[in-house]
This record gives sequence, structure tokens and C-alpha cells, in this order.
Amino acid sequence: MTYADGARDARRNTVALLVSRAAVSSLGWLGSILIARLLSPADWGRFSFIFGLLGLLSVVTVLGVGRVVLARLVEADEKEAPLVASAFIALRLLLGLLGYLVALAYVWILGYPATVVRGTAVAGLVVIVATPGHALTVLFQSRLRLTVVAAAEAMGQSVQLLGTVLAAVVAPRLLIFVLPVLANEIVQILWKLRGVRRGQAGPLPSRQVKFALWRGMLIDALPLTLGTALATMLYKVDLLLLSRLDTFESVGLYAVGYKFADLIGMVAASIINPMLTVMVTAWPHRVDEFRSSVRHTCLLMGLIA
Repeated sequence: MTYADGARDARRNTVALLVSRAAVSSLGWLGSILIARLLSPADWGRFSFIFGLLGLLSVVTVLGVGRVVLARLVEADEKEAPLVASAFIALRLLLGLLGYLVALAYVWILGYPATVVRGTAVAGLVVIVATPGHALTVLFQSRLRLTVVAAAEAMGQSVQLLGTVLAAVVAPRLLIFVLPVLANEIVQILWKLRGVRRGQAGPLPSRQVKFALWRGMLIDALPLTLGTALATMLYKVDLLLLSRLDTFESVGLYAVGYKFADLIGMVAASIINPMLTVMVTAWPHRVDEFRSSVRHTCLLMGLIA
């Protein structure tokens, strides 16, 4: 892939992600308004706390491995890529299961109300589905086919909004409102698997899982993990602290502000993800192209900011 081709594909992917995630954010905003209006202030706070906790668990479930694997997938040949892909998907699934258990242990050991424990048990299934789903996203990212991911996200969010409206009509309760979020992730991963089977994410992942590759992935990801973990904790830990220092009603009010911060984060991710592939492809043999990608990305991010 030449730099010009990669830059053109990255721009196309960026536009697709921005349009898709703008739609996803709008639909998610509507769903959140509906949930916040129908639940009591305390239950809305519990709902926000549960998903804030699951968001914090990206410290466990992500570990910065995706960026390391992206570089390996870009450089891998047709024989090696399927083995890297299958090992990565299996690792992310294991990390998702670990994150689910950590979330349950946290709310149970600290003595949160039974409603929160049950809600975490159900909502935590989102992590188990979403974590390998994000691994599939990296496969598409390595081939700059993020338009498939954009379509999956838009489709999943549409299903979630439809499910939220249905829950609002039939049974507007906290546990019921969690189910459409799970449905969203299931739709997304099924859509991505459809694209993988069609070869849109590169060679099909191998049926054989080469566990020996995990060690190298985790070691290479360690520096990224430390930085990402600190940033995630700084951004997410306040909801958990507030749930211990004040009421769940306060948590719900505080969570409203996060909707704006999440929107800005969505814009940044939509730009960074496609350009990261171009940067990885250029480094270290085409330094001028790498620097040009960094410069263009920073200019675009600054303009949007």
C-alpha cells in the first residue's frame, strides 16, 4: 500500500466513522434521555454507575494489546496473519471474561445494593461480547475497512434504541433497560463476523489458537497498558468514588456531563483509528510519510477542537 493510497483510504474511513458515530451518538442520546426520564433519579444513577464501572474495566480488558497486534497484522504475511488474528481474538475473549468477574467481585465485596449487583451481572455480559468484538475491529482496521465497523455500530445502536423504546413501553425498569445495550453488542459482533467471513478483514482467522503468541503481545503492550490504564482511571474512577461518597442520585446527575465528554472522545477516535494504520505502515522505513500523517492528523484534530 502506497502512502497516497493509504491516506486516501484513511480519509474515506474517517468520514465513514464520523458519520456513523455521529448517528450512533444521536441515537444513544435519545435513548439516554428516555431512560433518565422514566427511571427514578436513584435508578438512573445506578444505571450510570454500572456502565461507568464497566467502562473502567477497559484497564483489564484492553491492555493496549490492540495497537501492538495492529502492527503485527500490517506486517504479517498471508500465512502468519490468521494465526495472529485467532490468538488475539482468543486473548481478548479471555480478558473480557476476566473483566466480567472483576466487576462482579467489586460490587459484591463492597456491598452495593442487590439491584446494582444484579444489574452488573446482566450488563457485564456486554463486556464478554464487546471485547472480542473490538478485536474484530482491529482486523478491519489493519485493512482500512472500517466502513464495515461503521455500519455495524450504526445498526447495533438502531437496534438498541428500538429495544429501549420497547422497554419504555412494556417494562421501564433498570434491568430491562440493560438488555438493549447487550442486543447492540450482539448485533455488532454478528455484523463484523459476516464481514470477516467475506474476507473484508483480511485472511480468515485460523481455527488453531497459538497461545505462545500471547506472551509477546502482552510484553509489547505493557508500556501502552500503563499509560492507558492511568488515563482510563483518571477519566472513569470519579463515578465510582461518588457512589461511595454520595447518593446514586448524585451519580446520575454527574453522569449527564459525561455525555458531552463521550461525544468529544468519539470524534477523536474516529480520526485516530484510520490514521494509526497509515502511521504503522510507514514506520520505521518511511519516516517522512509517518511525520506527514502525524502532522495532518494533528492539524485536523486541532481544527475540530
